[in-house]
Amino acid sequence: MKNGTLFLVEEDFELNNRQYKKGNVLKLNCISYYFRDALGAYTCALNDVDPETFKEKDEIMQMLTTSTTITNLMENQIIKILGSVCARCGKKVDGSISDEKNYVCEDCAKNYYEKCEICGKISYFPEVVYFETAEGKKICHSCAIKHCFNCPTCGELHFIENAYKYGELMFCSKTCVDNYWIENSYIREYGDKQFPIFYGEENELKMGVELEIDGGEGRDECVEALSKISGKHYCKEDGSLNYEGIEIVTQPMSLKYHMKNFPWKDICETALDYGYTSDQAGTCGLHIHVDRSYFNDSTKASVELAYLIKKYCTNFIRFSRRFDSQMNWCYISEIDSLYNIEEDYNFMSESRYRAINVLNSKTIEFRLWKGSLNIETIFATLQMTQVLCDIVKEFEEDVEYIKNLTWEDICKYGEKYEELQLYLKRRNLIPSEAQRQIA
Repeated sequence: MKNGTLFLVEEDFELNNRQYKKGNVLKLNCISYYFRDALGAYTCALNDVDPETFKEKDEIMQMLTTSTTITNLMENQIIKILGSVCARCGKKVDGSISDEKNYVCEDCAKNYYEKCEICGKISYFPEVVYFETAEGKKICHSCAIKHCFNCPTCGELHFIENAYKYGELMFCSKTCVDNYWIENSYIREYGDKQFPIFYGEENELKMGVELEIDGGEGRDECVEALSKISGKHYCKEDGSLNYEGIEIVTQPMSLKYHMKNFPWKDICETALDYGYTSDQAGTCGLHIHVDRSYFNDSTKASVELAYLIKKYCTNFIRFSRRFDSQMNWCYISEIDSLYNIEEDYNFMSESRYRAINVLNSKTIEFRLWKGSLNIETIFATLQMTQVLCDIVKEFEEDVEYIKNLTWEDICKYGEKYEELQLYLKRRNLIPSEAQRQIA
């Protein structure tokens, strides 16, 4: 319970730019009531108060004119004598509206006070800064600091729990993320990684692409042009490329999103306009990171993927279009059986320069594929990656099925993808009827 205090002011004083004379002061809920002299009218430190507001005038007069200072008067005693009064206008109130310091009447609460929609506190708004969020909620300064952020793109105030986070940066929407990176286009250092934002349906495999391009001119201008196409990718340096080389890195997306929504056509055409190549450069790869969470057991899935690539290495190397001299960045692991998954995985973990790189905690990286600025080739490569991941996901626990899987089975699994089928035919990788009969 709060205490009221009666004390003596021995000299005239100033408060809130108003002059007051010495005398006894009764303080309740941070409001001071006092007399100009022993027979004067009631006065409030915040406003003049009508003496008729106080029904127990004689008792208050007796309290305030006593020669003995009273302290620690209990709240119920003060209420009985004084009643509750509004901190702004001095009208009697029932005490139901309070800013934890003062009682406030309904009219003053509406005109002079704000209520925080997070913590529920009401405060005199000239003294407490209030903010309005993009969702239309009014909140106090302390709650704004604790629960909200300003989007660096649109500048509006949003709740942290709904933020799209990029390291220390927070955005209110994917659109603001895209616009931010379009406006802040520059080539990033090799180790600079953006916080991943996933595009596509929840249960779909997400693939992030690293497409290397080289041999062009005007790298900075090309990077700026590439960055303005979309905010769902960014450009990095890569030590395996020449000085003018660029690595284009996409956010993780589903196959459908890559093909229907991501602007691969514009990216390829822009790179070509600046004289860049990928397949012909001899230095470039098309690395695809797949989300480990897509698999029930990503360790086993990694080994099974490596096993399939080793088993059909001749076909996969033809598919990748790599020459032997280009295999040092993605050599094929010698996974000849699936009898000891843990041992094979540890062996694969010795280097990142493997066809299947397992050294990333969140992804499995396909490094075998060669770079290309042909959109049909990019789509076919994404589709083959999807096919291999779907096979392993579906038959992850059936080791014998994985071991007995034929190249024809893999090709049939991808029959629903038009670009993949055309690419396999162009590379002479679909078994002919004669080959099937011999087999």
